[in-house]
Amino acid sequence: MNLKIAQLMAKPTRDIAWLQKALQSAVELELATLPPYLCGFWALQDRSSGPAKQIFSIAKQEMSHFGLACNMLVATGGKPDILGGYSQIQYPGPLPGGVRPKCDRTFFPCEPDFQVSLGFPDFKTFALMCMQIEYPEDPVPRPVLLAAEAETFPSIGEFYNAVLEAFQLNDGKFQYQVTNQRQGALGIFIVDGLLKATAALQRIQQEGEGSSKNPFYAPGKLSHFYAFGELYFGKKYVFNEANKTGYWTGDPVNIPPVYEMTPVPPGGYSNPPAEVVECDQIFTTMLKQLDSAWGGGGDAALNDAIDSMVTLGGKATDLLKKQIPRENGLGIYGPQFKIYAGPPMTRGGKNPTPSGGNTVSVSFAKDILPLFRTIDIDHMGRRGVRLDDYKYMSDSSGDHAHAQAVLDTLKDKEMPPGGPFWPQDKLDLFAKWMSDGYQP
Repeated sequence: MNLKIAQLMAKPTRDIAWLQKALQSAVELELATLPPYLCGFWALQDRSSGPAKQIFSIAKQEMSHFGLACNMLVATGGKPDILGGYSQIQYPGPLPGGVRPKCDRTFFPCEPDFQVSLGFPDFKTFALMCMQIEYPEDPVPRPVLLAAEAETFPSIGEFYNAVLEAFQLNDGKFQYQVTNQRQGALGIFIVDGLLKATAALQRIQQEGEGSSKNPFYAPGKLSHFYAFGELYFGKKYVFNEANKTGYWTGDPVNIPPVYEMTPVPPGGYSNPPAEVVECDQIFTTMLKQLDSAWGGGGDAALNDAIDSMVTLGGKATDLLKKQIPRENGLGIYGPQFKIYAGPPMTRGGKNPTPSGGNTVSVSFAKDILPLFRTIDIDHMGRRGVRLDDYKYMSDSSGDHAHAQAVLDTLKDKEMPPGGPFWPQDKLDLFAKWMSDGYQP
């Protein structure tokens, strides 16, 4: 287990170097919650249901918390290591950094040494795991904490309190850097001073755990712990404003049908089908795009990462719909969120030689057309270049001159006009489509 947070919390000196290490740990901590939460969301067959909307809202907030942690690290002069940080996370396993949410079994059936898993034997188990991830420092009503467990490792709330204290202690000792910070997407904002750093940390804590003895982060909006509790107990949370107590005793919460997703084994699958490999490819590409977004690639890289997340959601959902049995008969395959280390990846998540040895060709409709923005298609269309027309792009009458001309123009950074120009993985994918025989 990576004990970096626990080790940092044990150090009395909390200078700028400490703050940067803590914020890198915060990036990893926030990133670690996304795969399990997304598995729960993708498993729900009715995306219009209340539970699906609830989980999707929480996942978006976790993405925002991740972005704010990246911004705070950049503000101190650091650079987030997203791909490298994620490589330290293990499923099933504890939360990264050695943080351990406090647990009182008289409050709800928690486990002090619980493991964060991808997949679940049933949806109630998923909701219980999520409640434990989000367990608040000061819940409603406040439970009696088990003393031995309370002092073993720092909790998430204690860790973020320490990060805020470090910002306060070092205020005025460094110049806030804003050049490579991102904003706009998912409500992420620029951290340009102590006030914004404080606002970012308070938002992360309140949306996840809630305020002290308060289940809401905004009027009528339950914090993550209490929202996941509704899915576990199957009832709405009821808060008594007069005596500041509450519990899940309200109207029933109905969970829609769920696709089976057997928990991913330690270390991932030994011989996953191509559908799982494709999800790994897209996820790895997304992590690299996030690294680029906070490393000088700007908003274009962040938008690419968001696009990859949307693509991943579609692929993962398709995988769960297929309900592919595992080779050993021990359940159903699902997304494993494993860093892909096979042959060179492509933008569309295609593996030239995926597990199983079958060749996967690049398709124009599925892989190439989505690379072109509407503005690119319209602009080049006025010049007679029909980027969205398969017959035009694959025309063999002149030895596929149209496709070659488009690729040459992209390589020479003459298209799209003014950028953003294509990175190498997109160029490689286009070239792969050509070498695969211009598949429709």
